[in-house]
Amino acid sequence: MPVLIAAVIVLFALVLVDLSLSAAIIRKLRVLEARSAGSPPGGLAPGTAPGEFTALSVQGAPVTSGDLRGEQTLIGFFSSDCSGCLPKAPVFAEVAAEARRQGVRTVAVIAVMERGPEELVAALGEGPTVVTEQGRGSMGRAFEIGAFPWFMLVGPDGTVAAGGGDPADCLKAAARV
Repeated sequence: MPVLIAAVIVLFALVLVDLSLSAAIIRKLRVLEARSAGSPPGGLAPGTAPGEFTALSVQGAPVTSGDLRGEQTLIGFFSSDCSGCLPKAPVFAEVAAEARRQGVRTVAVIAVMERGPEELVAALGEGPTVVTEQGRGSMGRAFEIGAFPWFMLVGPDGTVAAGGGDPADCLKAAARV
């Protein structure tokens, strides 16, 4: 009988430890969820203005945060090491061509990682202004890019009007801005 009582006490203690650890994990998950609520996984939320940046396009023209004011701009963020970026580049080029017909400026930003950007630059074609940056670079940091490929529409007021993983969805938002 004393062995049975000892086993019940040990089991009860283990259950209490398990409950307290589970409660701690649930609290931590709620804190993490609260921190991430409302912020998109890829970049700045709509209505947010990007930070200041200056970059140089492969065409040799400077691109600055001040250039984003006054007209709508569709921006595509790519990474040279991203397996999903190369297939999306021609899609972005097609959407960018349609955007330019609607009077929307287009910019493609390539974060150069270990692989070179040549394939992406070729896939993007001659249409969009192409910027290459080492790592996240100044534009990547200004737009808080956390996923590739990611697309954003910046309104004439210089704030993000739309963002997401599909450039066509961002272009649809251009009609509403």
